Amino acid sequence: MENKAMVLLLLTLAVSSCEKESSDPTNATETNVSGDFGDSISEEDNAFIESLSTPNPTLREMFGYDGTPLGRPTGTTGASGVIGDLIDKMLKDAQALSGQKTHLYPQVGNDPTKPAHMGLVYSYGQRDITQRLPPPSQDANPLHRTYSVYGTDCSGFIINLLNYSNVNINTGTTVKTFEQNLFNAIKNNNLFRNVIVANLGNLPISSIKSGDFILWIRTNNNNHMGIMCKVATGKTVFQSNGTGTPESEADQTKNLGSRRGVHPIALTAAISTNPDPKRRYWGTGYQILRLRDTIDYNLTNDSVKYWKVNPQGTTTYCGQSAVNPLVAMDDIYIFNSNGTFSHRGGSITIDPNLPNCGDGGNYNNTWAFNNNKTSIILGGGIELRITSIRKSRITITTPDSRLDLIPY
Repeated sequence: MENKAMVLLLLTLAVSSCEKESSDPTNATETNVSGDFGDSISEEDNAFIESLSTPNPTLREMFGYDGTPLGRPTGTTGASGVIGDLIDKMLKDAQALSGQKTHLYPQVGNDPTKPAHMGLVYSYGQRDITQRLPPPSQDANPLHRTYSVYGTDCSGFIINLLNYSNVNINTGTTVKTFEQNLFNAIKNNNLFRNVIVANLGNLPISSIKSGDFILWIRTNNNNHMGIMCKVATGKTVFQSNGTGTPESEADQTKNLGSRRGVHPIALTAAISTNPDPKRRYWGTGYQILRLRDTIDYNLTNDSVKYWKVNPQGTTTYCGQSAVNPLVAMDDIYIFNSNGTFSHRGGSITIDPNLPNCGDGGNYNNTWAFNNNKTSIILGGGIELRITSIRKSRITITTPDSRLDLIPY
């Protein structure tokens, strides 16, 4: 019989969710199966992750005497309070789910396809951690799909933490789509109307905080992610690792081990500079996503108030698939902290292929966020809808145009 206490914990988390409202590709040589339905890393990268495994921290090691996560001072009201409550719950749930690695799920009868395993193990594309199931995605190979387990992959683990905590993110989310899907989930939830998702890029370890999401995105699909937690002895990443394409029974058995699936790893070792070029991306190719109060993060954050069109980006004008290099590439968009806005682009430039389409000249205006901080409103009611906002890149759209902006 399955371990009833552990099954009860999983069901409790699932029920609590239902009751609430709704990279560096350098030297990449090994291709994996991370795709539209799940995330997986290579055997080589799994061996690296296994070497970083750490004991599951206690709550006392994760939280200060005031009850807030270590290294994460937050407000008690408004958006800061909402973010604090969300991070508090996600980290407690992550610790509880990682703690299952000390518990055995026994084999079901004499069925070798329902094997014994420790805690939540790796299962490619699996999002339901409350039942013993095979991987749902055909992207995983037949050997991996043979086995029914309690488990999930790295993106499925984070999806469960968010859904348990009132953030109903799309269950088809993978590492590649996580930032945009999290942005949409936050934007569409009134509880988080003053919260945004900020991509802070490759932050130094000293600046990474509890509750931050860390993402490794590579062109060869060895993608991975986790959630950060500061502990008394350093910084930990709660995550779930494994491979959806085991080449042998021995490889698949590793997926069932104590150092695969949901468990913590040491952050410092994960992002240290690695002399092995095949592993160097762990230390240089990550991105940090942070939930922030819009009061704390705006278009003048980090002294960046001058923005220009990204020449390598996705800017479009007048519904065209690409912007003519002659149009707007020298324009500057200035968002001042006092609410004034300026556009500097010299004389109006007309696209010779589109005589009715051009950029604007020099003009001044005012700007402000709308009530739920999902759009920028210029004076006169012009709305610029925010589709992505980062420390070093902002994407905003109008009915017929898209501006992909970077610091000037």
